[in-house]
Amino acid sequence: MGDLLTLPRMSRRLGVTQQWLRDEADEGRVPCLKAGSRYLFNPEAVQDALAAKAARTRQTPAQQSRDPNRGCPD
Repeated sequence: MGDLLTLPRMSRRLGVTQQWLRDEADEGRVPCLKAGSRYLFNPEAVQDALAAKAARTRQTPAQQSRDPNRGCPD
C-alpha cells in the first residue's frame, strides 16, 4: 500500500468536491479509513473502486452486486 491521502487531497486528485467524496465513502461506495473525524484514502483502492463502479453502471441491475467489504467503517 502506498501513501494515504486526506479527504482534501484525494478530492483534488479526483477533481470532485470533498462533500461528494465524503458521501461516497460514508455510503460504502469508495473505500477509506477513518481516524477520528479524518478520512484517509488509498489512491489505488479508490481508483479501482471507481473503475468498478463505472463498469457496473454499464451492466443491467441483475448483474450488479454490492461488495459489503468496501467503504469507510465508522
